[in-house]
Amino acid sequence: MQIRLFKNRPLRLFLGSYLTLLTLLLIAPIESRNDFSAQSILIGISFPFFFATFYAIGQRRIPSHIDIYINPSRLNIIINVLVSIVLTGLALRLIDRIILRGASFTSNFLENRLAVAESETSAVSFFALLLCHFALVIPTLLAIRKAGGRKRNSDKLLLLVCFLYPITDLFLFGLRYPIIIQLVSIWVAAGLFYERKKFLKRHLILFALFPAVVWALGYTFTLRASQSGIDPINSMTQSAYATFTPISPEGEEFVKSDETGFVYGLVHIAQYFSHGIFEFFYAIENNSNITSDGAYSLYIPFKITATILGITPSADERVQEAMPRPYVYTTYFGPLFFDFGHYAILAACIIGFYSGRVYKYLFRGSLEFLPLHTALCTALPFAAAVNILAILNGQIFLLVALLSYPALKWARNPVKPSAPRKSGD
Repeated sequence: MQIRLFKNRPLRLFLGSYLTLLTLLLIAPIESRNDFSAQSILIGISFPFFFATFYAIGQRRIPSHIDIYINPSRLNIIINVLVSIVLTGLALRLIDRIILRGASFTSNFLENRLAVAESETSAVSFFALLLCHFALVIPTLLAIRKAGGRKRNSDKLLLLVCFLYPITDLFLFGLRYPIIIQLVSIWVAAGLFYERKKFLKRHLILFALFPAVVWALGYTFTLRASQSGIDPINSMTQSAYATFTPISPEGEEFVKSDETGFVYGLVHIAQYFSHGIFEFFYAIENNSNITSDGAYSLYIPFKITATILGITPSADERVQEAMPRPYVYTTYFGPLFFDFGHYAILAACIIGFYSGRVYKYLFRGSLEFLPLHTALCTALPFAAAVNILAILNGQIFLLVALLSYPALKWARNPVKPSAPRKSGD
C-alpha cells in the first residue's frame, strides 16, 4: 500500500500563533499593561526568533512530497490493538474516577474535582490516562489507511472512540485541554495528506465550526467559575490571567449586554491567548535565578525519578518555587526559562533544531516519526500563549508518540514493492 505525504510547513503554525496574538492585541476589547524594561522584552522576543531559525535549519531541503509504502495488514493490526488499548484505558479511568473516587456525571465540575483530589493519584490512574492518550495516534493511522485506498466503513466509529476520553473529562471535570489537543492533532496530521489548496477546501467546515467552539469554551469556563463562586465577568479583571490583559470598560459593557455567550467566549479566549507573552516578560524581569531543573518541561520523567530515588524538593515544589506567578500561561518558552534560566535560549535552539529534524526524517520516508511530528506540531499554534507539551496531557502525547515508534516502523515497508511478474504466452 502506497501513501503520499505533502509538506505542511510547520513554521507557518508557529508564526501564525504570534500573528494571532498581535491581531488580538489590536482588535480585542482588552487592555495590555506593559511596563517592562526593553531588555526583558528583547530577551523575550529572542526566544521565538532563535527557535524558528534553528527549526528552519533542522528541516532544510524537504521535498514537496514523499511516497511511503506500508504493509496494510500490519497497519490494520496496529489500529485494532490501539483501539483495544484506548477502550481498556477508558474503562480503567472511569472505574478510578467514578467508582473508586466518587466522581459522578450528575455532580458539577467542582464537586467532582474535590472528590478526585481527596485521594492521591495512583499508578492505576496514571496507567489508565496513558492508555487513553493512544487515542491521539489512532486518527493519524486511520488517515494513512484512507490515503492508501483501504478506508473502512467502521473508521468513523473508531474516530468517535478517540473522542470518548476527552468528552468524559469535559463533562466530569470541565477539562478543555484533552479535547482541544485531540482536535488540533487531527487537523495537523490531516494537513500532511493533502496539498495545501485541497486541504483548505476539504476542511472548510472547521472554520464554520469556529463560533460553536468559541461559545463552548466560554460556556465551560462560565460553569467552572460559577460553581467555584466566582463571577465570570469579574474574573475578566480580577483573575490571574487578567493581570496584564484585563477587559476594557467598553468591552465589559459589551459582554454584559450579549445574551448569546459568544462575545464572552471570544473575549475570554482573547485574554487566555494574549496574557502569556506579558507573563513571560514579567518572569524574565523578575528572575530570581531559581530554576526548576527540568521539573516543568520534563515533569513526568522527573517526578518518576524523584519518587524512586527520594529526591527533594518534589517536581511540583521546584516549579512553584521557580515561577514568580503560578497558574498563568508563559508562552511556549516559559517552562524552558523556569527550568534552565540563562541557558533556556540554548534549550530553545536545541528543541527547535531537533523538531525540524524529526520533520526531515519523516520526509525521508521514516513513517515512524509521524506521531512525534504531529505531537510537536500540535503545540505550535499555541506557542504565543502556552506550551501544550509542558502540561500533563502534552507530555503523555509525546510519550505515546515515542511508544508508537516501533509499531509504525514495523508497519512500514522498507522498500518499494516489486511489480508483479508478467506471465508468458
